This record gives sequence, C-alpha cells and structure tokens, in this order.
Amino acid sequence: MAPSSLEGRMLGKYRVMDPLGRGGMAQVFRAFHPQLERYVAIKVLRSDLVEEEEFLARFRREAQSAAALNHPNIVAVYDTGEDVLTSPNGERVVVPYIVMEYVDGMTLRQLLASGRRLLPERALEITAGVL
Repeated sequence: MAPSSLEGRMLGKYRVMDPLGRGGMAQVFRAFHPQLERYVAIKVLRSDLVEEEEFLARFRREAQSAAALNHPNIVAVYDTGEDVLTSPNGERVVVPYIVMEYVDGMTLRQLLASGRRLLPERALEITAGVL
C-alpha cells in the first residue's frame, strides 16, 4: 500500500490527511483526532519496508526513544501503534505509526529556501533551538 493511499483513511483513531514530509524510512502526514478535535502529525513506516524485520525493529525503537524525550524544542509523542489496512488489491498490510504533536508553520528548510534575510539575533535563536 503506497503511503499516499493513506490519505483520507482512518489509522487507528486518526483521520490521515495531507503529507507533510518524508525521509529514508518513513512518511509524515497531518492527521485529525476527531474525539479530541485536534491535529496531530503521524509518522508511518514506508510500505516497502513494513515486511523487513530490521526496519520494523528500528521504527519501534525510534518510537520508544522519542516518547522518552521531554523538551520544549522537541515535539511530543502522543501515541504509537499498528493498524491493519486493506490495499486496493485486497492485500492486508500492517502499518506501524507514531503520533506526534503537530506544529503549524514553516520548516527550517522552507525558511532558508524562502530567500528571506534573517537578522543575526533570529539566526542565533534558531541555532540555539536546534542545538
């Protein structure tokens, strides 16, 4: 099941919406929790890696490590889980996910690519936050 086919589906108790980004191992979506009426970010293991035990173990370790972190400059982890979805061809696919705090705004990459000038003070604030 391609990650883009998750859009509009329920993953656990979360309605998957639009993609926010992707990396080597996972894709991140904006999602909505209807009971709590709040947006979250859901990180989903890439579909081509869900059957690889090494990547599943790595993803689970990442979820545990991230959940243990507590700092104002790091998004909070709210939930983790796995759901079984049916692909368009009828195949059942296990989809592991990590539910995190959704922060609306520009990424650092977007800010740097915008071409806007940063005052030295603002650049130092950003650097301190990253460090």
